[in-house]
Amino acid sequence: MSAQGVARAWAGDGSLPELVSVVVGLYVVNLALHALVFSSRNPHIRPRAQNVLLTACRLLFGAPVNVVLGAWLAFWILLWELVRAPLWKPRAVRRVPDDQASVAMCGGGFRTWYHLGVYWGLHDALGAEALRNVKFSGASIGALVAAVAAAEVHPADIWAHIPAIAEAYRGDLLGHLTGVGQFCRYLLHTTLPDDAHARAEGRLWISISSLFPVPHNHMQSAFASRDDLIDAVIAAQYIPTWTHPGVCLHRGMLCVDGGVTNNLPALSPASLKVGLDADDVASWGADLVPSEPLSRVNTFIPADERNLQRMLLCGKDDARRWLRTARGRAFARRAAANE
Repeated sequence: MSAQGVARAWAGDGSLPELVSVVVGLYVVNLALHALVFSSRNPHIRPRAQNVLLTACRLLFGAPVNVVLGAWLAFWILLWELVRAPLWKPRAVRRVPDDQASVAMCGGGFRTWYHLGVYWGLHDALGAEALRNVKFSGASIGALVAAVAAAEVHPADIWAHIPAIAEAYRGDLLGHLTGVGQFCRYLLHTTLPDDAHARAEGRLWISISSLFPVPHNHMQSAFASRDDLIDAVIAAQYIPTWTHPGVCLHRGMLCVDGGVTNNLPALSPASLKVGLDADDVASWGADLVPSEPLSRVNTFIPADERNLQRMLLCGKDDARRWLRTARGRAFARRAAANE
């Protein structure tokens, strides 16, 4: 449409199709700006709560495209369920040899700090040197923990930020409703070393769901820069509007949470698979699930600090116990053999 056509449409002199095309065009431009610019602004500052009006505006902004993409995804989920090939459980692909130690971490929102406890337990039991030989993979927030592990960040450096972030959400859930992605970007920007992408190269696989041409899983394992690594983690956990309003664009893909197409992306049959629920044992063959689980409601609403601490310690203890099993001892030998 020409500039004159746009002016006529806004002045009320244009046709209805012209007006519709202007509105749609402006909406698409705003979607692109939110995805490529606004969603990654000020990553070094911990996000503050929004007022109710701003939250409502962001929810309304995301609604049209979320309805369209949700319908598209629901169609394919139903189709694959009908043909008994669930979209959420893709064909297993061996990405590392069985003689290499690897850890896969599922998604689970604010309950995923159990995974940080597992990483901490492995770190304490095996040592940082042995863990440098371990490959990591993750979906959703599990991708965040996998990324910091592959980048060799000490788990205590991550945990130092978690109680305050959880307290912010508990204190004003509505004010932070559309800012999970900003919190995660802040956490990664604050803790990842400058060479995180180089450390993670060949050691990290991130599960991302790409929506087109049909919904499918994409496993990213190469990272051009630290920012590219952070963008991949955000794409892996993208829940429309919850993470940030609008859409998530990453490497030419329109993305949603990696858990939609592969929530426990094991790198080999020998991988240590870390789940969060008893169902994960049956559905995914998880090796570890919390021996003292939190309620599923804590996926989106953080537990209080005492229970978050309990979940962290549960992960540590479960990891130590698992290392005493036959599979755990074999995992430790594989990690140590490549030192």
